[in-house]
Amino acid sequence: MGLETTSWDWLRNGIKSVVPQFSILERVENGVLDGMADVNYVIRGVEGWIEMKAAEIPKRSSTPILGSEGMRISQINWHLQRQRLLGRTYVFVSAAPFRWLVAGYHAAEINEWTIDDFSAKSRFWYDEKWGRKEWERLVKALTS
Repeated sequence: MGLETTSWDWLRNGIKSVVPQFSILERVENGVLDGMADVNYVIRGVEGWIEMKAAEIPKRSSTPILGSEGMRISQINWHLQRQRLLGRTYVFVSAAPFRWLVAGYHAAEINEWTIDDFSAKSRFWYDEKWGRKEWERLVKALTS
């Protein structure tokens, strides 16, 4: 099981543990619309999209996390188009032991970010085990 798959399981199960009856999270595989995000969610009546990315932490702190495995132009454009219309889009990046939730309006610059950039500019991030309080904060970030 790859890091992106385990990150998806972690994210879905964590959100469902806080709002089980008020949330839908669905993995979307779309061969028609290039660039569309991986996950559609509705939480407490608020809909949004999340692109899932997984990477290894580079040896040098000055090396970008995503690099060549990052956002494609079609994905960047998809996020920016929706952000201009006030849509809710995010990029969820896993690079063990870190996970970051980044607002979609950063899509054009995210491929160049280092660990420090992700930690400073992310909407939400973690590097240890979460409890209910952290999940509630993440749900609030996705729905506000």
